[in-house]
Amino acid sequence: RKFDEIVAFSEIEKFIDTPAKRYSSGMYVRLAFAVAAHLEPEILLVDEVLAVGDVAFQQKCMRKMQDVAKQGRTVLFVSHSMAAISMLCTRAILLEQGRITSSDRPLKVIDKYISPLGRPAISKEAELFFKDILRKKAQITSIRISRAEGKPSSKFDIYDTIRVNIGFTLRKHFPNIFVGCTIRNSIGQVVYATNDMDWVNYKTPKMKGVFPKEPGSYKASVTLPAPLLHPGIYELICLLNIPNVGRVDFQDEIFVEVTDIKGSFVSFPFERDGVLALPLEWHVEQTEKS
Repeated sequence: RKFDEIVAFSEIEKFIDTPAKRYSSGMYVRLAFAVAAHLEPEILLVDEVLAVGDVAFQQKCMRKMQDVAKQGRTVLFVSHSMAAISMLCTRAILLEQGRITSSDRPLKVIDKYISPLGRPAISKEAELFFKDILRKKAQITSIRISRAEGKPSSKFDIYDTIRVNIGFTLRKHFPNIFVGCTIRNSIGQVVYATNDMDWVNYKTPKMKGVFPKEPGSYKASVTLPAPLLHPGIYELICLLNIPNVGRVDFQDEIFVEVTDIKGSFVSFPFERDGVLALPLEWHVEQTEKS
């Protein structure tokens, strides 16, 4: 009954009569996943199925696993793809030599998995200064991460605002250039991006003449509201960018850690899903009494 669906899903109709021993690894996994997913098991165990195959098929597998989970069945997904785990799973387990070392929300477990791999957990310094390179016509010279009151820090509570101060030098006139900051989570996913265009209305798509800056030294600052980021480790990338050209200078691997010390924000009234932890204002009123 499921034969036609399995063949269609695996996209190997042309080779269905070819002995499986002659399949490539991608074709073999396509067919194997299609069989397993369409037999409606109570528990679907998937081990690195997304390691092979093209992007379109990987996305189709993700959707299929999500459909299986929505039907009330269990999907046990084994993978080294942090992005796939964060998108698909509601809970993650970290194994080390066959032992469970962590069982929690996916991003929390991913942080524990990534931190020992040589990537610094947080910045050693909250104030950074960079050597002048005269050949650069636009250069970031300093970065300072601090709390709202100005104290430099790389560790923040979820209720703390994070202030980013960027010093930069321009050695020529730029008709269009802006300073910005991008935030990435522990799996490299861009969580948020902002720049000094945020509060300015521009008239043309090419933004010509919107941000002219003369040669000289500049200081820029932006304050990230709180709560904005879920607990975890984040990388800040500070950059100077020219529209339609790209980055002219940037500094990355600036790490900050956000924690929920009281534990009240994330868990009340339920665990928040999504990349951002930004609360929004709601208005609810009764329109009619029953």
